[in-house]
Amino acid sequence: RQVSTQSTGSNAGFQVKGTVFDKEGVPRWNIGGVWSDKVFGKQVKDGAEGDAFLLWERKALPEHSVKQFNFTSFAMELNEITPSLNTLIPSTDSRRKPDQRAMEEGDFDLADICKRTLEEKQRAQRRKREQEKVEWSPRWFKLSSDGQSWLYTGGYWEARLEKKWEGVMSLEDIFVTDEELAELKAKASKKEKSSSVNNN
Repeated sequence: RQVSTQSTGSNAGFQVKGTVFDKEGVPRWNIGGVWSDKVFGKQVKDGAEGDAFLLWERKALPEHSVKQFNFTSFAMELNEITPSLNTLIPSTDSRRKPDQRAMEEGDFDLADICKRTLEEKQRAQRRKREQEKVEWSPRWFKLSSDGQSWLYTGGYWEARLEKKWEGVMSLEDIFVTDEELAELKAKASKKEKSSSVNNN
């Protein structure tokens, strides 16, 4: 099947229109609507469209979403690590980023310190690889032949299912250790107290 889509109308940034073709190139379904509100579908038979039916509708925003950048519940929960999920994901999972977590919890001083610490770690690791002439390569992806995208090579979901992260948990520390995080929290607390004193 082939899908062709385009934005239309004065609100092109919100309106979408598309067609689903079969393997012979014959249109079978038309879809359209406003991606931020509702999307409808129509079946195509002998070149004629059937009645429209609802494919998707945005759910109402959760309470206090205005204080969360108008995020949906789904967007708000993207970085949530539940107890069961915590045992499944590796230490390198981006949901474990301390600067991201601190910002979500409203601790902006800690988020700023963590971010600068992580960036310096990344720069230091890159300098080390360059000095040792080590070429970096991702574990579960490879660059496509045209160099435009990354292709999944397999292995992640199998390791997650079996909770076997050998060779992953021992990777260079890309975030911060618990000890380093404790030190950063102390720095952030000190910075906050100093700012409070100066404001008074």
